[in-house]
Amino acid sequence: MKNAEQSIIALLGIAFIILLVCLLLATNFNGRASAYKTVYDATISPVTPTNSESNSSVKSSPIPTLLSETSSRNFITVKQGLGKVIIRSGPGTNYPELGTLAEGKNEIVIGKSLEGDWWKFVIDQKIGWIYKEMVNFYGNQIDVPCAAPSNCELKTSPIETKKAEEIIQFFADELNINLQFIGESNNPNANLRKVYILKDNQGNEYQVDALTFQIIEFVGILPTHSESNKNDDEIYKIAISFAEKNSLLFLKIEKDLVFSSSGKSKSSFFFRWEYKKNNGEMMTPFLQVGVDNKGRIISYINTLE
Repeated sequence: MKNAEQSIIALLGIAFIILLVCLLLATNFNGRASAYKTVYDATISPVTPTNSESNSSVKSSPIPTLLSETSSRNFITVKQGLGKVIIRSGPGTNYPELGTLAEGKNEIVIGKSLEGDWWKFVIDQKIGWIYKEMVNFYGNQIDVPCAAPSNCELKTSPIETKKAEEIIQFFADELNINLQFIGESNNPNANLRKVYILKDNQGNEYQVDALTFQIIEFVGILPTHSESNKNDDEIYKIAISFAEKNSLLFLKIEKDLVFSSSGKSKSSFFFRWEYKKNNGEMMTPFLQVGVDNKGRIISYINTLE
């Protein structure tokens, strides 16, 4: 009997110990679970908006799309000393003013006008345009897409430019040259004479006088049959031959012209003939031909005609 009582007491003792261990394990598990839950909730719990944020509706903005049109490295700043420059709603002085851009402030460029003389950017959630001569550009202008209001569609060529196209064919010595009419402008080298601007598929630009139908200015590269390196005498002969071919007046008054030349690191050369008897014109008439060291015409300006 005594042995039975001892066995029961021993079993109760063991059961109590087991129960105590279970309680300790359960308490430790609940503590860990609570800690895990706190970390998890802190990770996924949403941010509660403020009253002003919760009352406002989310609207889609066109600005990110516009900024992706070009690299953020292309930006402009107002030229030093100009203070504030007018911002317009389109690429021209006929568009309404939107405000001003202050000196020292940078704006990312997202486009340019068809003629490349106005920069497009975003300011205060609006599209603004600024005249390129008023600002300094930093970046790569080639990367900036054309973004004129007309979607950069070429303007309709007036009847008068048909004659201009014939002059350009002779100038470039290429009868099958494909030309596109860009627009009209006033050439600053020729006392703001009205010109027709055309471009070929290679990007060469031709400016033709609207009255005389002479080429006033050319910028680009005209290829030659032989593009080996030329010496100074050969380059000069190419320049004067090109001047005589494209300007009848040059031949007539060549003896009255003052000649000068300059080289640029022996890679390009510029030959200039000025007519000092300018009859009171604001700018001295001149003819200038640029030739690279391979004998290719890279620029041409003629205000003699």
